[in-house]
Amino acid sequence: MNIYKHLIILIIFSLITLSCNNSNTKIRTELYIGLTDKNGNNIEDQWLRFKNDKLNNIIDGYTEIKGNGFWKNSKGVKFHEKTSILIYIHKKSVSENVKIDSIIELIKNDLHQESVLKIQFPIASEFK
Repeated sequence: MNIYKHLIILIIFSLITLSCNNSNTKIRTELYIGLTDKNGNNIEDQWLRFKNDKLNNIIDGYTEIKGNGFWKNSKGVKFHEKTSILIYIHKKSVSENVKIDSIIELIKNDLHQESVLKIQFPIASEFK
């Protein structure tokens, strides 16, 4: 393949990449929080206090969905528990990732959680 064909391919690839880059692209982060502590105690009251005292001061808005979860901990013990799923839409940035990782550590420490599941994926969003 000669140099001109390489240049044409590079230009086409660049144009496709630029056309797919939407300035409205955001990141959707989901955090899955179990509402039972390591000893099996219900922590819904502590979760409510955590949201009011800490979470609402760290991020400007989120959606919370209540669910029922099932998982196996690091010792192999299986749990069924009430779960809160936080959905947070934000810009893709290092500072947002640090903020989210800080929230996860606070949840683990304050609510005595072994883990918090974090799922992230890009979305195209627009407020109308």
